[in-house]
Amino acid sequence: MKDLKTDVLYCAPGAGVGHLVRACAVARRVGALGLSCRIATNSTYSEGIARIVQCKVTLIDSSHWKSQARELASACGACVVVLDSFPFGIRGEWMGEAPPGVEFVYIARRLNLSNYLDAAVSDGTESCPRIDSVIVAEPLGADHEAFISELNPRRILTLPGRIRLDLDFELPPEPKELAGMLAGGKTWMVVHSGPESEMKVLVERARKDIEERGGGELAVVSPLEHAATGVRWFEYFPASVFYGRAVCVVTAGGYNSVAETNLAKRRIAVPFERRFDDQAARTTSGFDSKENGAQAAAEFIASMIVSQARNL
Repeated sequence: MKDLKTDVLYCAPGAGVGHLVRACAVARRVGALGLSCRIATNSTYSEGIARIVQCKVTLIDSSHWKSQARELASACGACVVVLDSFPFGIRGEWMGEAPPGVEFVYIARRLNLSNYLDAAVSDGTESCPRIDSVIVAEPLGADHEAFISELNPRRILTLPGRIRLDLDFELPPEPKELAGMLAGGKTWMVVHSGPESEMKVLVERARKDIEERGGGELAVVSPLEHAATGVRWFEYFPASVFYGRAVCVVTAGGYNSVAETNLAKRRIAVPFERRFDDQAARTTSGFDSKENGAQAAAEFIASMIVSQARNL
């Protein structure tokens, strides 16, 4: 692990796109504040997304995540380690003694807390890591709020809106067919990176809305081709560049999907069952702020490093 030195290590475990994109949104803002930030992830989409948004990303294979995430933190010499979604790590990798000189900031989004704790703290033989600061990234459940209080962090920041990736980088060329469809003003979009069973649900929901509203056409944007849906498919990142041109955007109820489609003309978020992510609660939370919480999160993280420097 050479040339990995960084101020901030942002741990974003999750095999899909959501955790990684949220990490990139914050990492880019941290970088704009003059600090270095590296993202650790096990997402198979990391190489392509990192290249587009110009973020430093280290890919760790899922089978080695628990051991290598800690090794990476030591190799990076980071002052701050950001734990996205999971306060002890997705597999409890931060249970036990923390690396010396590191402060942890936990970015809390809606979580099926009991499921997570059962998985992360399976044997109860190790101590919990010290969570120095917490960023509340959206409204949480009462049990989750109580859990954070028990962690007794020194500082807590509640964001004014969900974290969203700004489109302030060079965008890839748009698919001409999709751009042409959207120019007609009668196109619904389904955007999802999940399995075909879920994609079928989203497509059927979009078709129902099209029928109820007098007709239109449908396009699917996904890193995976879903031929069984019978809908024109496009692979493009970031799909959010199209949201203002679509009649309606239909997605799952994941954090990033809800955050990004909040700027669409119209959106439908369909919650799916997840072991850890409470999509049903998120889609009924009523939290519709259009503010982007990425800047506030980045400034909060940067302030931790400034505070450390003053105490040296």
